[in-house]
Amino acid sequence: MMSCFYLLAFLLYLKGTEEGSGGHPWVWYIGSLLAFLVALASKETAVTFPIAILLWDVVVRHVRGASLRSTFLSYHVPFWGIVLALGLALVIHPQYGYLARFSLDIRPLWHNVLSQIHAVVYAIVLFFAPWKQSFDHDLPLYHSLFEWSLVVDLTVLIGLMVVALLSVRRF
Repeated sequence: MMSCFYLLAFLLYLKGTEEGSGGHPWVWYIGSLLAFLVALASKETAVTFPIAILLWDVVVRHVRGASLRSTFLSYHVPFWGIVLALGLALVIHPQYGYLARFSLDIRPLWHNVLSQIHAVVYAIVLFFAPWKQSFDHDLPLYHSLFEWSLVVDLTVLIGLMVVALLSVRRF
C-alpha cells in the first residue's frame, strides 16, 4: 500500500511541478503532499520520498544552482517539514521511545551496522537472482569486521560505489 501512495505522490509531484502544465498545478502538488502523508502512515520507509524527488530534480530535470535552491525552497521544503514533524511526534510519544530503547538494547549498534552491510549486498543479489527470495531470509548476525563473508560484502559495496562515482563524473 505504501508503494502505491508513494508512486502516486511522485506522479502528482511531477504533474504539479511541471513547466507549462496549465490549469491548477497547485492542486496536483497538494495531492502529492496528501499521498505522501498516506504513504508515511502506511509504512515508515516512505521517508525516502523527499530524497527521491530531490534526486529526480537534480539528475533527470538537471536543475542546478539558483534554480535548484528556488525549487527546493518552493517545492521540497513542505515534504521535509512533514518528515521532520513526524520525527518529532515520534520522539515525543512515550510508547515509541520505549520501543526504540528496547530495539537498540537487543544487540550493540556495531553488530547492527555490520549485519546491515551484509543485508544490503544480499538485497542486491536478490535483484539479480530473484529465485532466492523467501519470506524469511534468515540473515546472519555479524560481530566482527573481519568475518570473511563481510569482507566480500564490503568489497562489493566499495566496488559499486567506485563505479557509481566514476559514472557520475562521465555525465
